[in-house]
Parts: sequence; structure tokens; C-alpha cells
Amino acid sequence: MNKLNNAINIILQNLGEQTLGATEAIDGIFEAEQASLVLDEIKTQVLAFGYNFNTDKVWEFVPDMEGYIAIPDNALSVDPTDTGQDYVVKDHKLYNKDDVTYVFTSTVEAEVIWDVPFDDVPLIVQHYIVTRASRMLVQRLTGNETMLQYLLNDEEKAKVEVLNWDSDIGDYNVFDSSTTMRIINRTTNPRGLKG
Repeated sequence: MNKLNNAINIILQNLGEQTLGATEAIDGIFEAEQASLVLDEIKTQVLAFGYNFNTDKVWEFVPDMEGYIAIPDNALSVDPTDTGQDYVVKDHKLYNKDDVTYVFTSTVEAEVIWDVPFDDVPLIVQHYIVTRASRMLVQRLTGNETMLQYLLNDEEKAKVEVLNWDSDIGDYNVFDSSTTMRIINRTTNPRGLKG
């Protein structure tokens, strides 16, 4: 589905409002403008969770000529893979907290969760986003308890479907966890436990 007007029309239907024609603009239609805003808000929240389709496990960030590593605007999360370094994003640049500097002398690898335009999001995730956005907008504009319960049930089902879908295509396993790998790679028993 595309954002304009399919996704917005679904939200408008859930609000009990008139849907838009295929070429009709949302400008000046309060409910449609609100639907678009909430859709963007919820899309960002959902994608920030990080799914297989919008996550790169190893992305290389190369310092520019001055040593700065700029973080793209569409990066929702940047988590350096080197757990021995304390790097964070500040002022749209990578920052080394240990050395108190923005300047890097080498490439930094990180796991990155990307923001993706709504129309490029997989259909199953679009459905979840639209369902969640519908509930949020009904809650904000009408407070209709019956409709809210209906939408909440749909939202929960959609979320489970997305998590199952992502698990299937992601081929995840217990060894993908950094915590598990730390235990496997450990060479000493830190607390002297016998086992």
C-alpha cells in the first residue's frame, strides 16, 4: 500500500471519516493531515525497534578528512560493534566518550537501524504501522472506547505477525546475541562458579 492515499484512507475509515479520492490531496483536510503526521510518528517508532529489513549488522563509518564521522539523518540507531569502546551519537556525529573526542583515525563498524520511507516498508509491517496509527489517532481525536478496543486487538495481532515474519526471514538464533557470544568466548570464570 502507499501512504497517500491508501494508508491514510484506512486510518480515516477507522475514524469514521470520509476517505480521499485516488488523486485527492490531504492539504486542508484536518483528519487526513493528522493521519499523515501520526503515520510518520508511528512508522519511526516501529522501525526504531530494528527488523531484519532495516538493520545492517555491520556498517562501516569512515572518518572524513578532519576525522569526523557524520551519522546520516536516516539512521535511527547506531551501535558500534566493538563493545570495548564507548561510542555514542552526539550532534549527528560519532563521539568517543572514552577519549572525549569526535575525531577518529580509523573506520568504525556499527550495527545501524535505518529509517525507511513508508512506501518501501514491507507490506506486513505497513499493516502494523497503519493499525497502530489508527488506534493512536482514534485515541487522540475521539476516545471511542469500543473502537479503541477493536483497534488494540488488531494491533496486537499485527505486531505478533510482524515479529513472527521477522523471525522467519531473519534466521535468528541464540548465537546472534552478543551476551551469548561473550559467554561462549569467555576464557575465565569471573565469579569462580563451578558448573
